[in-house]
Amino acid sequence: GKGYGREICDGLIMHGIHHQNLHEIIAYADIANLASVKILDQSPLSFVEETKTEEGRIERFYRWLAEPNLCETSAHAEQT
Repeated sequence: GKGYGREICDGLIMHGIHHQNLHEIIAYADIANLASVKILDQSPLSFVEETKTEEGRIERFYRWLAEPNLCETSAHAEQT
């Protein structure tokens, strides 16, 4: 590919963190979709585990979680 998937993924994550003030972002990718797995493996999200769906597919679960101190600082800054 030309890197558009990774660019979009990173852009969405950064937008969620910096403009939507999200404190958690999660993503799932079917392991059969190698391009999506590669994009998420290279993203700011951390791999958590592989899970099996009710349909029998195996998915990889990724997560980004704001550090508690960062959340408290952001909430305090918004109140002042």
